[in-house]
Amino acid sequence: MATSIIRNQKILFGGYDLTGQTNSLALEYGCDTLERTVLNDDTHNFTSGLFNITAGASGFFDPATDKILFDGTGVDGRLLTYAQSLTTGSVAHFFQSMVSNFESGGSVGELMTYNLSAGAQGKLLRGVVGGNVVDAASNGNGTAINLGGVAAGKKVYAGVHVTKAGGTTPALTLTLKSDATNAFSGAETTRITFSGVNAVGSDLKELPGAITDGWWRFNWAITGTSPQFSFVPVIAIL
Repeated sequence: MATSIIRNQKILFGGYDLTGQTNSLALEYGCDTLERTVLNDDTHNFTSGLFNITAGASGFFDPATDKILFDGTGVDGRLLTYAQSLTTGSVAHFFQSMVSNFESGGSVGELMTYNLSAGAQGKLLRGVVGGNVVDAASNGNGTAINLGGVAAGKKVYAGVHVTKAGGTTPALTLTLKSDATNAFSGAETTRITFSGVNAVGSDLKELPGAITDGWWRFNWAITGTSPQFSFVPVIAIL
């Protein structure tokens, strides 16, 4: 049986990495249980209803991220990602979120702490990290990942956390491409594009199947004067 120690897991909220101040996180996923028992049943009979997604994190107060979380409370559409690590292919759970509760405080003589709770605005997506790009100043390619194809009725989802955008008029175009093999030598197809990214933030896009290609890779193009971007893309097929 494989086990995991909670150590160096990553939490990304919008365009910010909260890992360095967080010491506890939780993700709860479930559904409403609806009873459909009828007169001739001899056992209670249930079916699933709407899904429920709640997330929480707590740790130590930081003035910079305190403002981020305070300003982000009640704001729609911030991408929230819990990742095993930021290594390409590491398991990641992510969704569009809204912080519903933010607290900070403590007792005299103790370290000041923070606590947040968030709800979902859409599906909980279980996928993988597509890379961890730090201080990129020019065009580049990520590592190809074999996730399989996208069946009819399913979708491929791509998200990105842009944690740094520096320089004069910097612009990032991030694309998700697929290929039948891991070659990506010219026969690949662009599936999702994030264009005109010029600031810290996050985004999530989706594309319906069917797609038979099984290999996926992120590519990026960067323009501007002395541009510099750091970003973490994520991908899921569901």
